[in-house]
Amino acid sequence: MPLVSAAQKYDKCIDGAGSIGATTLRVDKSSSTKTLLGGKLSQEIHPSLINDRKRRDFLLSSRTKWFPEGTGLATVWNEFEKDKERDVGDRYIHEVSTQGDMHVIITIDPDLALLAIDATWIMVDTTFAVVHGKTNSWKLLIWLHGNDKRVVIGRVWSNRAMRDAFFRLWSGIFDAIHTITGFTMNFKVFSKNCSLLGAIGDSEGAQAQGLGDFIILRRLNTPTVNGSSTVDVDDILKVIWKTCLVHFKRGVFALETHVEAFVFQILLGFPYYLETEAKFDDFKAFCTNSTNAKIKAWWAHKISYPWLLPSSNRFLTSMPPRHWDLIPGDTNPIEGSHAQDNQVNHTNRSLLEAILLHVSSSLNDGNISDHFISAREYDQQTARVLKASADAGILKNGNDSLQARFAVLSRRQARARTKKAELEIRDGGKHLKAKLKAAERREKEKELEIQKLRAQLSALPVLPSNARQRPQAGPSTRRYISSSSPSIDVDGFSFESLIAGPSRLPALFPDLPMDDVKDLQSDFDYQFALQSDIMDNALQRIAYGSSDPLDFDHGNRPMYPIHGDNEVLASDPYTCTRE
Repeated sequence: MPLVSAAQKYDKCIDGAGSIGATTLRVDKSSSTKTLLGGKLSQEIHPSLINDRKRRDFLLSSRTKWFPEGTGLATVWNEFEKDKERDVGDRYIHEVSTQGDMHVIITIDPDLALLAIDATWIMVDTTFAVVHGKTNSWKLLIWLHGNDKRVVIGRVWSNRAMRDAFFRLWSGIFDAIHTITGFTMNFKVFSKNCSLLGAIGDSEGAQAQGLGDFIILRRLNTPTVNGSSTVDVDDILKVIWKTCLVHFKRGVFALETHVEAFVFQILLGFPYYLETEAKFDDFKAFCTNSTNAKIKAWWAHKISYPWLLPSSNRFLTSMPPRHWDLIPGDTNPIEGSHAQDNQVNHTNRSLLEAILLHVSSSLNDGNISDHFISAREYDQQTARVLKASADAGILKNGNDSLQARFAVLSRRQARARTKKAELEIRDGGKHLKAKLKAAERREKEKELEIQKLRAQLSALPVLPSNARQRPQAGPSTRRYISSSSPSIDVDGFSFESLIAGPSRLPALFPDLPMDDVKDLQSDFDYQFALQSDIMDNALQRIAYGSSDPLDFDHGNRPMYPIHGDNEVLASDPYTCTRE
């Protein structure tokens, strides 16, 4: 066979296997190639095709013929221009936004967009392996109650994870849904006509802030509904955003080898057990005043976003309790969708083929060769399956409904309680005895603390009759410190909470094991603190200030005001004589 004829023949084989995304191996092993060549191998139709480089040249030439500008952003933009000429119901690419070298591409199947109208929550996450290079795929997932299954209804492709990029992302998704359905998607706290209770994602700050920016700039926050006309992003996120517990725990597990066992349990239990203001104050005092560098770094990240801690704890959130309870606690559904997509769509592809182009599957000797489809075709197939399910009234899995899951969970918990009771009977109450012993130990420690405090109170000296009475202050502002107590409040930084906070932390978690746990107060080095610049400067101001003493401590030492504040008194820790 002449070379020209062989080249034309091989070109047909490439078209049959799908030129975009294909490799010479896929073309050679494709069932369509075997049919086109009458059972021969491509290397057998002409000697030149034995050379791998020659076959790759033919493959590259075929790609260039169909897409002269390549398979990157430029070609995607051309496809977007074509989509704009189509009816709304036939479009897939709804927006391509660029700024400098940043691009944001909004894709959504029109049939799937209709499902967003009745969504009660949205789940979002980014997957990083789909496209070759710096472009990542961001997905929006909902739970479809009618079919009891998760559904990815929208995908965004972007090479940036900045706040501005996420603002464009959220704007593009909401605008596309509005264009397709005519419905303005919003959250229930801002609009009574909407069913969307909130959003859940990981602790990516820019992702959540981009949503807050979008809500404010589009004026979705309706004061007549929620009674607040705030334009503060943090306040907005506190009523609609929830952070995945799995992602929260990952940060805590990174500290496991750097903290005491009991401290680790305290940090891990933050989303569950902190249900009062006092408990949170103790937790905050412990983290703030810890000298453990790992804890300080972990805490610094958590407070860097004012909405982050409230999005992880039901007590701290401003979200209505019912809304919080109805939104999932983790992003496992969307994480599972990543793995499923990668099995069907493949990874490390060019931008164009990941979004739009289909590569045919092939069957060789009963084995399916490597193949993949585009995100567009995958979403189209999902919509068709949902329609078939609705028409036939048959669910993919009848055990996925909330009712079925609740029933299974109830049975599992009942079995666990039964096994626990049986275990306690078999071990002669050993487990209960251990819990009773721990409770008795805590009770004894509490009694000892009460006796100690009573002894200290009875040992207090009677104030001299000529002592000047200082103004009375409420319990929130009366803070006493002495040279024997490392408690002081300087510029809003309270060392007193170091004693009150960590010592009370065990009470927050009574069910956690207390054996072989180090004293939490040992985390703070008082001797080092007294030598620090902050502490030293504060005490120097007390010792060498010009104010007269206003009171006396239990050691009959004079107490002076800090910064001239008569409500904040401290004793002179120095032995020098005032002049």
